Amino acid sequence: MNLSTNEMVPLLYVFAGLFLLKFVINLVRFLRTQRYLKKYKKWHSSRDEQFLESKAQVVRLLRDAGVPDARISVSQHVGYGHLEVTHVSVLENFPSLDSEMSSAVQRLMREAIGTYRARMLQTFNPLYWIELLIYLPREALGYLGVPAESVFVKGLQIIWWVVGLVLTTLLALYRPEIKALIESWLP
Repeated sequence: MNLSTNEMVPLLYVFAGLFLLKFVINLVRFLRTQRYLKKYKKWHSSRDEQFLESKAQVVRLLRDAGVPDARISVSQHVGYGHLEVTHVSVLENFPSLDSEMSSAVQRLMREAIGTYRARMLQTFNPLYWIELLIYLPREALGYLGVPAESVFVKGLQIIWWVVGLVLTTLLALYRPEIKALIESWLP
């Protein structure tokens, strides 16, 4: 497969743009999560009401990182010597001054920071990009919320591999003919 320099330049720009975009998006999310973690710790001592405006951003950062919501047990007296124990969502009760809730929030935020750091480093890992290309249908449908274990995703993944294998074989065997055909279609 011989690509001339003129053919490779646009392809390199596309790849560089993808690398840069992935890195910058995760860098921004990494820095924002760190900033909100510091603000959250500061909020415990100052109780500045302005921090409450950050709830939606923090929850979004945690969800974008794929960090699952934690649930903690809360007990309360309901009278006559009885206790009611319930499990409450950490994210729904964010921000909270409760020490157990606060500890859980900080763990979730640390997990998100680690996820964003790992995603930034993935940008420079060629194996990540190769795996992404091999499993592109699974990744794309996973982004849309379709579970990777579904028969539909597995079937589409097999079709992707077969089409990729056939196209690669055809390109290897008939490159000059395919190039001439494409050139005849272009004005």
